Amino acid sequence: MADDFILEQATLSDIMILAKLRRLMFEDMAAAQGKNIGSDLLDTMEEAYVGYLKEHLADQSSAAWVVESNGQIIACGVASFLAWPPFPGDTSGKAALLYNLYVTPQYQRRGIARQIMVAMIEYCRARGVRLLKLNATPKGRHLYEMLGFLPDDTAMNLFSS
Repeated sequence: MADDFILEQATLSDIMILAKLRRLMFEDMAAAQGKNIGSDLLDTMEEAYVGYLKEHLADQSSAAWVVESNGQIIACGVASFLAWPPFPGDTSGKAALLYNLYVTPQYQRRGIARQIMVAMIEYCRARGVRLLKLNATPKGRHLYEMLGFLPDDTAMNLFSS
């Protein structure tokens, strides 16, 4: 990583900027699809995410990383640790969901996302977590594949009302 970029594990004092970066990530993903997410939905999500992070960073069921440049946080990534049923090849009962990997547009394509991902992977391995899951956007897919992630076409989602 370039000398002017500092990667570190986030603390509780970083929660507001982590929530802001999550909002920006959703705005950018929607814009890439020619869509717009209403500010009311983003406000509600951002507020709920602050509460989520306060709880989960404090009890260490999640960990986050930030990258700073010139005193400003410009990128982040988060890992949440999950109980996972044992399966053939991994009976640990652990998994991690990696998400919210986001680099502000002016700092993209400088290896920052890769550095965050490597830090998250190493942290998970140190905790004995072997199964790492994530949702890949088309923009991030190449990076994840380079790091050894394999596509899984079995995942499905249902948002129940």
